[in-house]
Amino acid sequence: MSHSLYIFVTSERPDQYLNPIVHCLLYKSVGKVVFLHIKGLGSSSSSGIQEQKGISFAVFRKVQVLLDGLANGEYKHLHGKETGKIVSLSEVYQQERLTAIKGVYRQCLDIDVNWSHRDVGYLDLRSELARIRKEEPTSIFDVTAISKSYLGDILAASIIEGIQNLYTFDLKQPPDFDRPWTTLFHDLHSDTSDKHQYQYVNIVDTTIFRECSNSILVRTPPLKISVVAAVSLLLITLVVYALSGEVNWFIQVTFIASAVTSFLSLYFNFFPPRR
Repeated sequence: MSHSLYIFVTSERPDQYLNPIVHCLLYKSVGKVVFLHIKGLGSSSSSGIQEQKGISFAVFRKVQVLLDGLANGEYKHLHGKETGKIVSLSEVYQQERLTAIKGVYRQCLDIDVNWSHRDVGYLDLRSELARIRKEEPTSIFDVTAISKSYLGDILAASIIEGIQNLYTFDLKQPPDFDRPWTTLFHDLHSDTSDKHQYQYVNIVDTTIFRECSNSILVRTPPLKISVVAAVSLLLITLVVYALSGEVNWFIQVTFIASAVTSFLSLYFNFFPPRR
């Protein structure tokens, strides 16, 4: 079964996106990759057509260039003061090792992948995540490069919308910005998982997170359920009154219950209870 990878983008430095993409293509059966940028988050240094199409397009193009270069044994600087500089990996690795490295990225290029990019407004973020969750329930959301100021928003939306695949590519070693190719997948990955120099972690798949999210959802019932309960009680009141033709204790109690239910449904919708 093929999955979709939605990767949040902030800056245009492609290295931080390449690692989770390669991991997901090789180990998560991903057949669709979408670069998702929250408008207003990060700034683009692109010009011309890239600036018009947004940061998500710029990142999409740079990741493609970086991946193609690595498959041919080259690392191309695509961000920062050395932009445009090409390093031949044949000068860094032995031939046998270089052949293996090129094979990893060539394998990713050979996979049939639907690549796309999208910019979404901040206020539309939750509705966009809800739409993706509904249409593609097994989607993977990658927050490796997301700004911490927006991580809380994505976590909150994940709880409410029931998103259970929120991942980050966690390095076990500090990045080497002078030799950035050493912080890419081929040098981080190992044949045995315990020797990997990274972890691809589902940050919402923890005991505490599950307990907290379940507590929130249980303690704040959906508004639709509350409204249905209130309307049902009101209808019962009207039916009993129509049949009996007079106001009695049952009608009074039911009417009060329906009113209280209506009030509580509105109150807890805007002011969810906390521990």
